[in-house]
Amino acid sequence: MKQEPDWVVAIATGCWRESALLKLRQRRFDIDGIPAAYAEEGLSREEILRAAVSQSMEMYRLSNFERIVSIGDALWDVRTARRLSFAFLGVGCGESAAMLHQAGARHVIEDFADYDQLVRFLNEAQIPTEEVIKNY
Repeated sequence: MKQEPDWVVAIATGCWRESALLKLRQRRFDIDGIPAAYAEEGLSREEILRAAVSQSMEMYRLSNFERIVSIGDALWDVRTARRLSFAFLGVGCGESAAMLHQAGARHVIEDFADYDQLVRFLNEAQIPTEEVIKNY
C-alpha cells in the first residue's frame, strides 16, 4: 500500500507499542516510515485512531484527507469507524466475517493475499451501517 499513489498508510492499534511492534515484525510488515498510534496514545479506540490521523496529516503535510478507511477484525473496530464516520474494511472469515457484516461492515476480506481485491474494497468501503444485531 505504501506504493499506491492515491493512498497513505497509518497504523492504529489498541496494543501497547512494544507488543504491536513485535507482532508486526514477526509478520514481516514493512512499517518503516509509517505513522503509528498505540494504546499509549489514548484511553479509547477513537482517540488512538484520531492520533494516527493527526500524525499522518503532519507527516504528509496535509490539512485533511479526502477519505479515511479503517481496517479491523473486531466489533469495536466497526463501532469505532461508525462513531468517527470513517469508511471501514473488515478482516475475517466464517463466523467472524458474518459477525462483522452483521455489525455494519459492507466489505470483509479473509486476508490481504488478493491485493487487487484489497484495493478495490478500500475504494468501495463505506461508513458502517447500524448494527443488525446489537447484542455481541
